[in-house]
Amino acid sequence: MRRRVDPGDSLAELGRQIHAFTASCDDNFTEDFFGDQLFATAADARAAWPSCRRAVWAGTFRMNIPRASLVFDALTADGWKFLWSHWNRTPFQLAEALAAIHADRVSLAAFERRNPKGARDVADFLALWREDLATLDQLAHEFQLDCYAGAITRMSSGNTYGGVTPVDA
Repeated sequence: MRRRVDPGDSLAELGRQIHAFTASCDDNFTEDFFGDQLFATAADARAAWPSCRRAVWAGTFRMNIPRASLVFDALTADGWKFLWSHWNRTPFQLAEALAAIHADRVSLAAFERRNPKGARDVADFLALWREDLATLDQLAHEFQLDCYAGAITRMSSGNTYGGVTPVDA
């Protein structure tokens, strides 16, 4: 006799996996802040990532990339990191900032070539990430001109790629 599969079981498992990608404190996605087990192994996390990619991206704040995309999709956020840590240094290193942002664009294009299906699954979010990179490019030029007024606040957002804020959730 075959066991009847309850669709609720599959949905609950998917929810657990999505939670694991957002709650993990390590790049293996095996445990959370409290030491509770998430995925049994990094290989299990890698196998689950394609089915969770869209939902995790949807809940990720703009100007950020899901850690699983950094780990499994080889995307980078070096431009944001550089600007965040150098925005108030004098003189501002514009060439280094632009190089880091360019590297992020290169990693995005490489992901789209390497994994077209995965890229298609989140194409709308990747378009928003491209907009974020354009904003970072603009901010780098403002920082170079010592135009800090309000610029630093545009490096973060209360909005997620999916358009939901934590208050709405």
